[in-house]
Amino acid sequence: MEFATAAINEGDIVETMTQEITFDDIREQIVEPGKEKEENVTAVAGVIEEPAVETVAVAEEEKSEEIPVEEAQADPEEVADVIEEEEKVEEGSTEESPEEPETVSVAEEEKVEEGSTEESPEEPETVAVAEEEQAEEIPVEEAPVAPETEAEQEIEDRELTEEELEAEALAEAEAEAEAEAAAKMEEQRELFEDQEIYEPLKLSINKLTATEEEIAALIAGRVAGMEPDAAMKFTVILENSEPAIEMAVMYLNEEAPDINGYISAIEEKKIALKSRFENDVEREKLDKGDFPDTVSLVTLAVFLLSHEKLSEKMGKALNILSASTFFSNENIPLEIIERHIEYIPEPISTPEISFFSAPDTIGKLLPTRYLNGDFSIDPIMQQLIRFNLDFRDRKKWGQAVADIISSEFPEKTYDTSKWDEASKLYHHAVASANNAKFYNVAGESAARLFNLCGLYQKSRGSFGEAKTLLNSAVETAMSAYGKKHPELAVVLNNRGMLLRELSEYAQAVKDLNLALEINMEALGADNPSTLSNMNNLGLLQMDNGDFANAKLNFEKALRTGEKIFSKRHHQVAIFCNNLAVIHFRTGELEKAKELAVRASSIDKEVLGSGHPAVAVRLSNLASIQKRLGEMDEALENYTEALHIDEAVFGKSHPRVAEDLGNIALLQKLTGDNDSARKNFRQALQTNEALLGKKHPTYAIQQNNYGRFLLAKGDRKNGLVNCRQALATLEKSLGKNHYLTAEVKRGVESAEKKG
Repeated sequence: MEFATAAINEGDIVETMTQEITFDDIREQIVEPGKEKEENVTAVAGVIEEPAVETVAVAEEEKSEEIPVEEAQADPEEVADVIEEEEKVEEGSTEESPEEPETVSVAEEEKVEEGSTEESPEEPETVAVAEEEQAEEIPVEEAPVAPETEAEQEIEDRELTEEELEAEALAEAEAEAEAEAAAKMEEQRELFEDQEIYEPLKLSINKLTATEEEIAALIAGRVAGMEPDAAMKFTVILENSEPAIEMAVMYLNEEAPDINGYISAIEEKKIALKSRFENDVEREKLDKGDFPDTVSLVTLAVFLLSHEKLSEKMGKALNILSASTFFSNENIPLEIIERHIEYIPEPISTPEISFFSAPDTIGKLLPTRYLNGDFSIDPIMQQLIRFNLDFRDRKKWGQAVADIISSEFPEKTYDTSKWDEASKLYHHAVASANNAKFYNVAGESAARLFNLCGLYQKSRGSFGEAKTLLNSAVETAMSAYGKKHPELAVVLNNRGMLLRELSEYAQAVKDLNLALEINMEALGADNPSTLSNMNNLGLLQMDNGDFANAKLNFEKALRTGEKIFSKRHHQVAIFCNNLAVIHFRTGELEKAKELAVRASSIDKEVLGSGHPAVAVRLSNLASIQKRLGEMDEALENYTEALHIDEAVFGKSHPRVAEDLGNIALLQKLTGDNDSARKNFRQALQTNEALLGKKHPTYAIQQNNYGRFLLAKGDRKNGLVNCRQALATLEKSLGKNHYLTAEVKRGVESAEKKG
């Protein structure tokens, strides 16, 4: 099946036009009814919605709302090639792709007639996705300074008293001291940022095979002056615990204590801990669900002794450890903590130990690493550090880290251009959000992070992980905002659209209906967010074949949009586009063309002829023209869409790959096979490089290419590509998804013909 804008027929092609889905892109807190809108809302508040296929922004006083466009189902007349014009929201690479049949790469195809099976996820021939509009920031102007009165001028001209002079000198001295401290911190940053401070000691003990004698010999070899008998005693006391041995060896080398005295201190600490844990009430107070049960008391005892020594040396500078335990354990970027120091509840440096030199001291007694400004810590140490914090301190630091990461984590994580930035903080975002959820703090930040991480995983094609994260986003948003807040509607909408992708329609309908109900009550029927929900619900109804209700929702969105925006507005173009899709699917091609022409005309006028939203409109119009047999006009519009996307995004972009796939499908129909083959393969190579072979978009393009090969008589490579595409779609979208079903029908049809 090919995914473009056609119905299913004997050509085994499923064409899907891009529909636009509305998503709330909330950068400002939504005002509850009856309350004044706050002009300055911190970055940590607010949940952002993705534009799932074609995203369209709905301007609003309080937020900008995106209407993503998703693929429209093909009519049941064409049977199975791949999606020409599926959604242009990039749905990133799938987490795990099913075992594929033998893969045929593009390079191999050059040797064997054809059979490319690279997996590059870009959406098949979809109608392009409109970009969301950015909410425009209004600069804050300074108020003009009123002219001075004569009395004020007299005050300026008089001489200062001695007290005033002293106060002025003191203020200047304080300012100079602050400047010196800032310069010193910057100097420390430059000194420590580009070098490795400490690489943790690794004893490489295999507790399953190593004897006590071997471990004792290893310890004796690592601690200067340690006799074999003392090493054996030490081994027995530490119960062969690798973390305990590692920390103890570091302690002995750094502090050079009396070995017998150190062993006695460990024993005393163990006895005290055991006594505390035997008391159920005390254990519950210590635990709070946080104590690592797999860690022995001796490990905890050794850790506490090292921590106490560090506390003596570092004072408040040791608080960097308290913060680090709420990040993911690897590559904690210390610079972002410094950038958002306002969130830190306690000082994390002292005059003697700066923020950037603290890891050097810590690394001498605890297993950590500091390299190029990133701090890493053993995950067991994180658990022990957290355990050592008072529960109120855990909540305090958990909230601080969630707010910091939320401030740094990028918006629009569904956009491939944001993937690199998002990937660097992704694990920290998930860890901090989970910690915030566990301690019931920073609910707004946690909801935002779960939502954005879920959209990121969805765009990568990891739908299972995306579902887990968006479930947490809904739960956290409900707790943070309540059951009737528009922020909850945002994440319900996002989860509903993900469930649509997974063909879990029953829950998707519940989510979208609830989101619509919330926004109807909180914002009103004429609010852009409400239109967004109405539009997305229409898309879901269209997927289910309920064209009548889908059309009603799209028509109502269009009427309301014309009223609140104007008839020549980008959002109106979006609603026209989606109505065109529904008419296309029901075979009303002339009406579909009329709406598509109107959508294109509006966006050219409002956004300019070189805007990527115009490329979306032209691509959709071309799909309709192709169905009408207007091949020259269709090729012209597809080609113009390609040129726009290349100018905006460059040649290596999923949108460009999608355009190439659409052109290839048209060239296949017109018999220009050499050009079709070239464009199919270029689209596959681009998608593989950007999205990977396990992405549904790649699978759609791969299926289309496989259908092309079958039509040209290359049965072997054609079936290999189609079968691999089917395996990828079954893994990523599920066996019940309509795209999977169409590809499967195409494969079965081809197999019967053989």
